[in-house]
Amino acid sequence: MCGVVSLPGVLWLSVVSEVLYILLLVVGFSLMCLELFHSSNVIDGLKLNAFAAVFTVLSGKKTYSSW
Repeated sequence: MCGVVSLPGVLWLSVVSEVLYILLLVVGFSLMCLELFHSSNVIDGLKLNAFAAVFTVLSGKKTYSSW
């Protein structure tokens, strides 16, 4: 049985989805920039790079799985 979806609900879902996508991309970009300027230890840089990759992948997964 197909349920009826209200238009304001879909609109808010789209807005929240886009805001979350942008937020995850900004976090990933910020971590990559922090990794560039934080060069005290190689391992710390690799950890920041890994976290940046995770946030970037999560932003991509969110957009494709929400629709």
